[in-house]
This record gives sequence, C-alpha cells and structure tokens, in this order.
Amino acid sequence: MRDATLSRFVSGIYDAVIDPALWQPAIETIRVEFRFHIAVLAVNKVPSGDGVIFAFCNVPDEYARTLGNYGADIVEAWGGVQAIARLPLEEPLVTSEVRPIQHWKNNRFYLEWMKPQGIVGEVAMILASDRTTNANLGLSVHESRGPIEPEPLRI
Repeated sequence: MRDATLSRFVSGIYDAVIDPALWQPAIETIRVEFRFHIAVLAVNKVPSGDGVIFAFCNVPDEYARTLGNYGADIVEAWGGVQAIARLPLEEPLVTSEVRPIQHWKNNRFYLEWMKPQGIVGEVAMILASDRTTNANLGLSVHESRGPIEPEPLRI
C-alpha cells in the first residue's frame, strides 16, 4: 500500500473520531481501495446492544434500515458470544475461515440480508470489545468479485 493511501485512511479515521458524521466517508475510502461491495461500521453499548455509531457504505436503504433486526442472528452466524469473545482484536478475519459457510446456510441474517444482496463473504475486524462497548467493521464481498484472497488483507 502506498504511504499516501495509508495516510488518507489514518487521517479519515482521526477526523471521524472528532466528528462522527465523517465515519461514512472514512470507511468508504477503505471500501473502495480494497474493492469491497459494502462496508458497515458498528459501535454498540454492551450489554444492551444499543447503537452508538452505525456507518454504512453502498448498502441499499431497505437493508440499512433492517440491519439492526439481526443482532442475535449475526452473533449466531459467527458461532455465538463465546466464539466471538475468543476472536482477536484488530485483525482482519475472513468469515469463511472463522466459521465455514455451511454453518451460515440456514441463518436468518444470511438468508434475508446477505444472500439477497449477492454477498458471498466478509472480512470483519473487531475494533473494541470490553464490558461497555463492542465495535466492529465489516467489509463484504459481492458474488461478482469472487472469493476473498489473503493478499487484500495485508496493509
């Protein structure tokens, strides 16, 4: 990755910390650079799950409005609360490597939200996870792109 690109990522994130309205452009820059179909940044209070920040990029409105309805299904798709708690912080995780797709096939989130949009994979990163906050970034791949390769995960 070029230094200018990394600098653009970092400055966008710092600006968004100061002004939360800038989260969407910050993650859009990352989404476009790595050719992901959609990007979602979510920061939630624990244990209530109340949203603090939600930033969506390239998510159709009807899906953006319903994402909050799938919290339990998303947790189940990743293998449950205990499995998620064991995942490393701040490392790109490919969904199919963490939990093979056959475990997703009957999941409501997959069937109603991902599959209709043509999403076939995701890279996720847990940014924070403690007794008060859970923050994560999800970058999804459309079926037209093909499978996620390790190379795009290297910064």
